[in-house]
Amino acid sequence: MSTGEAQAASTPPTKRVAINTALRAAAEVLGKVATLALTVVMLNQLGPGAVGDFGFALAVTQLYWPIAGFGLDRLMLRHIAIDGEATAEYVPRLNAMKLSLGLLCIVVGTGAVYLATGDTTVTWLTFILGFTLVATLIGATAQTVFMAKERTQDYFLAALPVKVVGALLGIVVLAAGGGLLGVAWTSLVASIMGIGIGWWILGRRYHQPPAGLAGTPRTWWPMAREAAPWGMQEVFGQITFRVGIIVLYLYAGKETTGEYRVAYQLLEATLFLPWSVGTSVLPLIARAQRGKSDGDEPSLEAITRGSFELVIVLMVPIAVLLALCALPILMLVFDEKAAPAADVLPYLAVASVVYGVGHLAGLVALSHLPGRQTVEATAMAALFSITVVLLLIPSEAARGAALAALATEIVLAGLSLRLAIRAAGPSILRGLASLGVVGGAVMVAVVYPLRDELFFAVVAGLSAYALVVGGLEYRRRGPAWELMRSLLPGSR
Repeated sequence: MSTGEAQAASTPPTKRVAINTALRAAAEVLGKVATLALTVVMLNQLGPGAVGDFGFALAVTQLYWPIAGFGLDRLMLRHIAIDGEATAEYVPRLNAMKLSLGLLCIVVGTGAVYLATGDTTVTWLTFILGFTLVATLIGATAQTVFMAKERTQDYFLAALPVKVVGALLGIVVLAAGGGLLGVAWTSLVASIMGIGIGWWILGRRYHQPPAGLAGTPRTWWPMAREAAPWGMQEVFGQITFRVGIIVLYLYAGKETTGEYRVAYQLLEATLFLPWSVGTSVLPLIARAQRGKSDGDEPSLEAITRGSFELVIVLMVPIAVLLALCALPILMLVFDEKAAPAADVLPYLAVASVVYGVGHLAGLVALSHLPGRQTVEATAMAALFSITVVLLLIPSEAARGAALAALATEIVLAGLSLRLAIRAAGPSILRGLASLGVVGGAVMVAVVYPLRDELFFAVVAGLSAYALVVGGLEYRRRGPAWELMRSLLPGSR
């Protein structure tokens, strides 16, 4: 065990979760800000049609992630969290498998887009972004090692180029008069930079040869079979996220899709919070046992309740502002071209909170139940998503896509919670009765009369929320309080 790993192991779990969440969230925040800035410039320079083209190509290529990755990163994270020596076994095989399947996805996906659209620019855009996705996926192998060993500072360094540099270079290209293909090339360059940094850290700090590709499909099969529950969950999960944009583009065209993509971009900008919490608590969830506390390691139900409370506390105030102040926020971040997105943003804002709960419940279920049960739940949600998308988009267009997204997240969260209760017991539902819900109700009452005055709505709403949640949580000293308190310097 290295000095850094020993220091991480000696840090109390709540503090480790808080530190890991904060560092991962910092990388995600910088990335989301840069991506939002890129969309703003793209909307202003090229119009909503270009945003629609880019969003469609991105949605198609993001379907490659669960196919080429197939849950392998989460499987590796779980194994390395339990046995640090598993790094040498997994890294070369994961890289080889991701590259092989990723190249296959690029060929099939690009061909499908050309047949469906006949648009040369969109086809080339899908082709380049496909290579970007595969490079990002290979870079994620090293980042998963860093998260498993709870060395989030290394994750931060490796993830930053992919999340920030690509968007900044894209802005430069657009400012210089370039088009969508130029933006796509810059994202590929940034992804390759991310691979280089991650592999350098693996070799330098972890003494793990990262660049090797090992194995053949015959030797990958046992690993893929073990990862199958995670992989199938990711496949169906990406379908629930991306099918709306893809169908909307094919049915309503690039302009409507661009307007919807603007609102969806703000939804995605908030999802780094549940992702960060989930990735940070996954090692603890993997080790925890129901009804048992082991030293500083809390029981499974305690971790689950605390995670629910934390994600609700973080997501509710953002959702309230996005839902009630949709138009002024869109006008501030983008401009009047984004005004049509105000009709769909409130639905997506509510969906972000529901997603956070469902995401964490799914992690608990996958870690402690037979994988088949989670796969069945996500498959049902994906089928539901496809059905409601096909029913709602023809009549409601962008609003139908947003309603379908919200309905799908509600169904998926309900199914995931049902499984999480089997794994950790019904007491985890107390985590849903979070003080964030109480604070959110107060915040709605404060913000609603001020919804057209964004500055006053934000200041008054967040102040009221902080007073309610902070005051009540201080008196209760619950899990969310312990996690937040552990962020303070010198606390233990």
